[in-house]
Amino acid sequence: MEILQQFIDFLIWGNHNKNMEILKTEGLVLNKKKINDVDVLITVYTKDYGKISIYVYGILKSKKRDKQAINVLNCSEFVLYKKNDSYLAQSFYTKKMYRNILLDITKLEMSLYFIDSINQIYDRNIKNEELYERFLNIFKYIDDYKNMTDDKRNYFLLSFLKRIMKEEGIFNDDQDIENKDCVVDDIYKYQQLINEELQVKLNINKLIYGGLI
Repeated sequence: MEILQQFIDFLIWGNHNKNMEILKTEGLVLNKKKINDVDVLITVYTKDYGKISIYVYGILKSKKRDKQAINVLNCSEFVLYKKNDSYLAQSFYTKKMYRNILLDITKLEMSLYFIDSINQIYDRNIKNEELYERFLNIFKYIDDYKNMTDDKRNYFLLSFLKRIMKEEGIFNDDQDIENKDCVVDDIYKYQQLINEELQVKLNINKLIYGGLI
């Protein structure tokens, strides 16, 4: 509610040219939340500012603006108004859609789990361009990958969680934690460790089906 109130205050500034910045960036959309009948609040991991929330005013009734640009998993360009730590979308357009992911349920389930993990784990307002590019490369690789089987999906999931654990210092690089004979068990084990250590609520059962349930 605190974040929402900040954006409500944003909308009643009056003159947008007063005491605010105009910024341009690109970012990966992590989350989209309907605020009312016309407005949306999106969470975006941006190239230049890290993870931020952006209030998109009037988008649900607009007939001219690029509504695809604010969909989860899309990479989009944004022009933003900024005041303090609040961001309001001035304009936006889709830069990259991962169409093959959207057409493949196995790829889509895995990608949504990755998106949810990124949204929960990484802090707000911390720029990390290298991390941003890595996220884009992950989804490009998934989008381009041919014949995504459940076994291959499970391997990608395991590798993703293992990378997070290394980066967050949950185990040392020289520890061999991968058990190839029970990949699914390892996925659940690593997720539990991440949840406990980072105080997040990753839930693979919520988004992944098929071979994992």
